Amino acid sequence: MKKIFIAFAALAAFAACNKAEVVDVTPDNLIGFDAPFVDNATKALGEKDYSGSKELTGFKVYGTVAGNSATVNLFDGVQIDRNEKDFGVAWDYADETDKQYWLPSCSYSFAAVVDGTVADKDANGMPTELSYKVGEGDLLYATATATTNESGVPTGVNSNNCVAFTFDHLISKVYFTFVNGFDSDAYQYKVNEVTISGFAAEGTYTIEDEEWDLGDEPTENPLSFGTPGVLAKGATVTSDTDHLIIPGTQTVTINFTYDVIFKGEAISQMTVSKTLTNQVFDQETVYNINVTLPALGNEIQFTVTDVPGGFATGGDINI
Repeated sequence: MKKIFIAFAALAAFAACNKAEVVDVTPDNLIGFDAPFVDNATKALGEKDYSGSKELTGFKVYGTVAGNSATVNLFDGVQIDRNEKDFGVAWDYADETDKQYWLPSCSYSFAAVVDGTVADKDANGMPTELSYKVGEGDLLYATATATTNESGVPTGVNSNNCVAFTFDHLISKVYFTFVNGFDSDAYQYKVNEVTISGFAAEGTYTIEDEEWDLGDEPTENPLSFGTPGVLAKGATVTSDTDHLIIPGTQTVTINFTYDVIFKGEAISQMTVSKTLTNQVFDQETVYNINVTLPALGNEIQFTVTDVPGGFATGGDINI
């Protein structure tokens, strides 16, 4: 029944848009989607290399078509995937029955979502709220518009006559950098598993207000950043893992232990537990938590430097 309804909706939209009452529906006027761009040329899925653009494999499209008397839902979470035969260039409908075509004298609105879930829609089926749970991937969102003339030729599309999305990251990212602050070749530090507890497990993003509402429950388990390993004199090491988190003001606790190694032998183990109270994590920002391990007897100092920006830059949290 759902597919039948969509078919009738498309016919209704056609009737509303078509001034000439006759149009040839051919592959030439198929509504196509072309290589999307992730803003700030940033990896999209939890990787520490923030300099390149992650090859997305697919996204869901929502959209409407409006004529001179009606606005009709045209796409309702339609899956668009890369064409395996032409990976990295061509995109196509995952289901052939979802294909739609440009209609004359109409205006179109599109929205695209990667990961997360559409939690609410408006009367025309366009997303108004997105929900996200930590661990679901990199929540990306984009919009686009287009119009067609009396011949059904679209404007607002790219040179391939395709809808091209520019995605924004709606979440934040966190990782660690450790530095050996002991100025001696005889001493090394071995950093053991690093975790953060207290991050909100889920949240809801209101698209119109561009605001997050955090859930009350933290993640079931602390987020683990792996075991960075041994740091020689002056060495710097980055955590094995980074984590995508929900933006907002959060109180979280960092925990790890490190072994003090003297002339190849572990002579003591130190425990670090630091709570960041009401720490702000801005949307589309990478936070590098910097930890300088001190000489024996020196207190570990914590400072937070917030440098918001795109995922390509970031914020520093110095410990």
